[in-house]
Amino acid sequence: MYVSKTRDAIAKADPMGAELMNNKFFHPYLTYNARISADFKGTFSLRFDQGIPYTHHSQYLRNITLTGINDSHVRVNGFDNDITGNNGTNTIVFSGKRSEYTIIKNDSDTIVTDSQDGRDGTNTLRHVDKLRFKDQTIWA
Repeated sequence: MYVSKTRDAIAKADPMGAELMNNKFFHPYLTYNARISADFKGTFSLRFDQGIPYTHHSQYLRNITLTGINDSHVRVNGFDNDITGNNGTNTIVFSGKRSEYTIIKNDSDTIVTDSQDGRDGTNTLRHVDKLRFKDQTIWA
């Protein structure tokens, strides 16, 4: 059984595996579009949270699609994400205050860029309803 759950643990327990992952054969993030189960309810976290076991893996995701009709939310990570909402009410959760982000809306996308490097990146959003910041929630 392969027990390493983080890249730091892989580097310690499996140096050869870590070398393969060191931008030689794999990106530092997962490049496929993860489709989140239609049964999911609540906030799906792309940011690592030690109290949420699945975030050992989801912290490396960049592109996700919520499926189904449940009201679901997404907490972004530090990557440039591409997030597509489902048929429920979807809220994208950011780490900072509204004034720390630039929001650009066009016909099909809302692009939210964090002004602080390494925190929430640039997120391209489709079919989402709300943007939640530390100090306020707004309609997308």
